[in-house]
Amino acid sequence: MKRLLGLLLVIGMVGCGGVKTVDDSELVKRGGLMYERASGRPFTGVMAYEYPDGHMAYKNTYKDGKEDGLQTDWHETTGQKAYEAFYKDGKLVSETRWDEEGNEIKE
Repeated sequence: MKRLLGLLLVIGMVGCGGVKTVDDSELVKRGGLMYERASGRPFTGVMAYEYPDGHMAYKNTYKDGKEDGLQTDWHETTGQKAYEAFYKDGKLVSETRWDEEGNEIKE
């Protein structure tokens, strides 16, 4: 029983240690890095923005101010995924684009 409680506690702590998500208005880009507007510190977390109708426009992940991880954009008119890229330490690793009907665009 004690083991189970300990395991649940650890799982709960990991689950609660979530990633910081902010609206893009809380950040500012300077010198190629994204900074928290209020503190001036390089941003680590997810920057998100919604279209006026409430559906997601984009979500971008950052670590120490650099793009790091998944970057996703959605089409405003259809809500379909428009772009997905993966960055590591500010460098593009891979990317995919889709048209408004959800068909992958081959370049």
